[in-house]
Amino acid sequence: MSVNEKIRSIREAKGLTQEQVAEKSGISASVYGDIERGENDPKLSKLQKIA
Repeated sequence: MSVNEKIRSIREAKGLTQEQVAEKSGISASVYGDIERGENDPKLSKLQKIA
C-alpha cells in the first residue's frame, strides 16, 4: 500500500473529510487532495502535520 493510499484509508476509517483533515493539518484542501490522489509527494513536514 502506498503512502497516499494509507493516508486515505486512515482518514476514511476515522470518518473525516479531506477538508477536515486539511484544516486540522494547516494545509490547503487542494494540496491535501493532491497528496491522496498521489499527484503530490508530500514532504516529511506535511506528513507530520497530517499525522
